[in-house]
Amino acid sequence: TFTDQAQQDKLDAATIYSMLENEIVPLYFEKNSKGYSPKWIQYIKGSIGHIAPHFTMTRMINDYIDRFYNPEKKRSTALKASMSYRSISRRPTPISPERSSTSLL
Repeated sequence: TFTDQAQQDKLDAATIYSMLENEIVPLYFEKNSKGYSPKWIQYIKGSIGHIAPHFTMTRMINDYIDRFYNPEKKRSTALKASMSYRSISRRPTPISPERSSTSLL
């Protein structure tokens, strides 16, 4: 790796283009009489098999909690602390049917 980001970007681009030109595109277009490339299918299946274990439901839930729930909890806590929370948190007195002036039926 390079400390100069521009130089690193050039190297990364050259690597990607070389892989596309010399490995990926030829493999994809190496089609059989049925119109598909068995080697390409195996390559993709291998890639999915290698990558899939890193993407689990637990990881997705943890990402969701970190990105959405935790920031909202912090926001809510800060909002409650900055407001007169007691004055807005009191529940209104429930209305009993005996005290109501209108009929429910």
